[in-house]
Amino acid sequence: MGWPLPQDYQEALQNPRLSFSNPDLQRSTPRLDVLGLPKPITGAFASVYEVSVDSKRWAVRCFLKQFQDQRDRYDAITKHLQQVDIPCTVDFKFEPQGILVKGHWYPILKMEWIDGIPLALFIEQNLHRPDVLKDLAREWLQVMVSLKKGRVAHGDLQHGNILVSNNRLRLIDYDGMFVPALAGLESHEIGHRNYQHPARSARDFDLYVDNFSAWVIYISIVSVSVEPQLWKQLNAGENQEKLLFTKDDFDTSRSSAAFQILGKNRQADIQALSAIFRSFLYLAPKDVPMVDGTLTSIDYNSTAKILPDWISTVEITKAEATGPKQLDTSWVIDHLPRQKLEGFTGQFYEERVLLVTDFILTSFLLYGIWTELITDLVALYIFVVALIFSSITLTYFYRSSTPFNLKHSLVIQKREELKKKREMDSLISNISKALNLAKEAEGKGIILIGKKQQKIDKQYHAELEALQKNRSDNKSRLSIRLGKINNDAAERDQRLNAQRQASLATILRKRQNHVDARNKELAAALKDQQAGFLQTKLRTISLDGAAISGIGSKLISRLAVAGVCTAAELDYWRVRRVDGIGHVKAQALMGWKKRVENELLSAAGLQKLNSRIEMSIMSKYDSALQDLILEEQKIGKHIDDELRKSYAYWQPLRQAVELELSQLEVQTTHRMEALQAQYKRDTANLVSETKEVRDRASALITDLTSQVGLKQKSLAATLFRLAKLEADLSSYSTVTLRSYLRKIATF
Repeated sequence: MGWPLPQDYQEALQNPRLSFSNPDLQRSTPRLDVLGLPKPITGAFASVYEVSVDSKRWAVRCFLKQFQDQRDRYDAITKHLQQVDIPCTVDFKFEPQGILVKGHWYPILKMEWIDGIPLALFIEQNLHRPDVLKDLAREWLQVMVSLKKGRVAHGDLQHGNILVSNNRLRLIDYDGMFVPALAGLESHEIGHRNYQHPARSARDFDLYVDNFSAWVIYISIVSVSVEPQLWKQLNAGENQEKLLFTKDDFDTSRSSAAFQILGKNRQADIQALSAIFRSFLYLAPKDVPMVDGTLTSIDYNSTAKILPDWISTVEITKAEATGPKQLDTSWVIDHLPRQKLEGFTGQFYEERVLLVTDFILTSFLLYGIWTELITDLVALYIFVVALIFSSITLTYFYRSSTPFNLKHSLVIQKREELKKKREMDSLISNISKALNLAKEAEGKGIILIGKKQQKIDKQYHAELEALQKNRSDNKSRLSIRLGKINNDAAERDQRLNAQRQASLATILRKRQNHVDARNKELAAALKDQQAGFLQTKLRTISLDGAAISGIGSKLISRLAVAGVCTAAELDYWRVRRVDGIGHVKAQALMGWKKRVENELLSAAGLQKLNSRIEMSIMSKYDSALQDLILEEQKIGKHIDDELRKSYAYWQPLRQAVELELSQLEVQTTHRMEALQAQYKRDTANLVSETKEVRDRASALITDLTSQVGLKQKSLAATLFRLAKLEADLSSYSTVTLRSYLRKIATF
């Protein structure tokens, strides 16, 4: 029994009353397409139909593949979801005998129908509204938090399984869902290729299975909220079945356009997020941190201790979307825990005393100049000296202040981190170049071996073709010779057989003539013998009183008048001349006469020829027939002798050619076997050489790849620290000499 196809389910849904076992679904009406047929949404594992029952709508999920433990899994999922509160899930019911298709019951999933917009389409529709996308990112974090609290993993987080309904995210399609009761089993699916860790397999079936795909979605939303052009630049969208990343971007052995573009983004926080996410590619799927606040679980060597508890340290609240605004990335760094700092505080006694002193001195100098107690030059000199002293003193006080020292410390840290970034960029570049050179060297070695293989292949095929051509030519030549021998022998045999047939035909005609003459003579003798006997007997048999059909006494009288009184006088034409006798009655008279003759001959025993007369006639022809038989035997013996002579002549010639053909085949086979053996040895040597080249390169490439991964992890940590430093420095934007002077000048 084959599993139903999509068209089988579509046909069954045309009559819900007979096809469904669920009473509600029996009364349902499926949504129809333009042809008036139930409209399916078909994926890799199921076809989904929208049906309406009264004012309620349901999604009927019809499975396209059969899994032996499907019912047990859905029972476990159902039981677990009933015990936890996860707002992003929808109500569903698994029915093992839900739909009747071609006389057999199959399982279905009856799920609450959600009116929502697929995630990718929602993002695309709101690219011009960054606040909406920021809210979406925060909502996504809440979804992941709720899944974590509920100890549930969806298993296939991707744009097609996430709907935005009434500004809330809802998850659908629970075929790959993990709950604790399923621990130890393998997954029946490994999720959408553009959302899953490259190393994920069916054995990766636990609570961590959503971690990587959750990061894919989160970083995509965050990035386009800051840089909407990334959506088009990276060819994202519903039809492309991806957000910003594809499966190829997750291949560490290949260059990734997405990571290159995000890594060069003008916003440092986006660079940091991209670098952190890229470092996850070098981890096992189970080691990828959750997007809900466990980033510190990553070991970034000595830098791990300074990475913050990402996201969890800040309570996420949902803001109202206020329409398009100027792009701002500060909200991303808002999730990073910052140092709580105060501005310039204190009474500033020394600074203000100095300012008052300067004011008094300036007033005294102006008074002295006005009263001419001091000259203008002396007053100017004293003012300049006082101004320089005050500037130096205030600068000293400013640079000795706590806010300045903290800001300066952050600036120094930033310079150090930038230096580390440049160093790591240089190291990664150098290691990448070395890695590329190693791969290039391996590639050149493989290409060289490939050229050797091509040369060996070419030589092998040329020699093989030459052997096959030589065999074909010689076989053709010998076949022509053998054919000529067989044709000549056949023509000779045909001539002899034709001669035999002609001679036998002549003898057969002679024998037949003798037999015909004998039989004729025997028949004539028998006829004469019977005629004499019958003539005498028929004269004694009168017509009067004879029982002849259709012949009465009147006709017998007329026959007597015509001279026909006995059976001997009966003659067809003679009786026809008698009045009243036509063809039928004449035939009756002649039939009666024939019966009388047969009865007479039978009674007298004269139906066969007299044996003496018969033997006399037979002996007359037996001698001639015997001579013909002897002549036939003589001709047959002569032809057989000639055929044997022909066979004895042609057979040695035929055998000689056949021997040559056999020897040719054996020699060619031996040469081909030797050629193939040499080809296999040469190919095996090249395979070994290829393995040696790859083994030599593999260790180096593995080491360099590991180094690149480690450096990229360190770079990710550095970028993260730089982003945090940028955020912290933004808190010191008012820590300037001008603001310091304004502060101390304000009493």
